[in-house]
Amino acid sequence: MLSNHPTSGNVFNGQAPLENPLFSGTKRLFARLAPVLFAVFFGVVNLGSCFAQSAQEPGFVPYHISAKELDKRLGVDETAPKPERFIRLVYFHRTPGCNTCQTMASYVFQTVESEFRKQTQNKTLVLRYIDFEDPKNRAFVQAFNINSPTLIAIESVNSKDVRYWKLGRIWSLAGNKEEFQRYIFNEVTRILERK
Repeated sequence: MLSNHPTSGNVFNGQAPLENPLFSGTKRLFARLAPVLFAVFFGVVNLGSCFAQSAQEPGFVPYHISAKELDKRLGVDETAPKPERFIRLVYFHRTPGCNTCQTMASYVFQTVESEFRKQTQNKTLVLRYIDFEDPKNRAFVQAFNINSPTLIAIESVNSKDVRYWKLGRIWSLAGNKEEFQRYIFNEVTRILERK
C-alpha cells in the first residue's frame, strides 16, 4: 500500500513523511552552503571580468618576448636613444578593421597627440599599432592573450619589458568619445606616474 511506504509516510492521516537520515543531513548542509557557493562562484566570475576590464593590475611580460623583437616588429629604431623607463602604448587591430575599431584607434591617437605631446617628444611614451591577425605577430598575440582589438601599455625599464596593462574598457566606451578619451588619459597618466 502506497501510504505505508517508508519513504513517503502516511500523508492521508496528517503524519509527516519519513525522511532518509542520510539525505536530510545533506539537504541541511546544502542549504547552508548554497549561498556561500553562489557568492564564491559569482565573485570569481566578477573578479575575472574586473581584470579583463580594468588596467589596475599589471601583468608581467612573458620571458620569451624580448623588447628588441617587439621594437623590431613595431618599427622602432633600435639605435635611437631611449629613456631608462618608457611606456609603449600598443593598439592591436584587425587586418581590415571595422568602423568601431578604426574609431577607437583614432580616439587613442587623438588622445596621445593632444594630451601626451611632451611624453611622446621625450620618448617616455611611444604609440604603435600591431595587426593581431598577421601571422608574423602570432607570438605577441599569444603572449598578451589578444583575441580582439585591444590597447596595451607595456612598461620598459633599462631596455627590458617588465609589465603590461590591458586597457580593457575601450570597447564599452567606444560609443562615447569624451569618456573614452578621459579613460585613456587617466590610465596612461597613472601608468606613466607609477614608479
